[in-house]
Amino acid sequence: MIIEFIVLIILVVFFVLIAMPLFSSVPLFLINATIIILVAIRANTDIKQFDMLLHYLVAAFITVFIFAAQGAFKSLFGFMESILVLELTQALIYIFFIAHIIRLAHEGIKKLIAIQKTALKQK
Repeated sequence: MIIEFIVLIILVVFFVLIAMPLFSSVPLFLINATIIILVAIRANTDIKQFDMLLHYLVAAFITVFIFAAQGAFKSLFGFMESILVLELTQALIYIFFIAHIIRLAHEGIKKLIAIQKTALKQK
């Protein structure tokens, strides 16, 4: 019981540290809160209706590697910071887009396999 409480405190502290820049100014808060809300609503719909949970998990891992290699993506990160988009919001945007790219690739591969199977059956 005590370990769960300690983990909860650590999680709350890390969340506060991550979310603190969000409340530093009104325009920053409005821009980032709007983006976060829109992405969260759409991601929730994707997960429930299109069963994209696995796509979002893979996208989250890819996003971690993107943030680890920030040097390669410096112009993109610089642009996002210049329009007042925080790293937390950037991560959510990247996860959203990468999940949809993965789903598009997955659906395309499934269709190509189905076309190939029908072509083999006709021979």
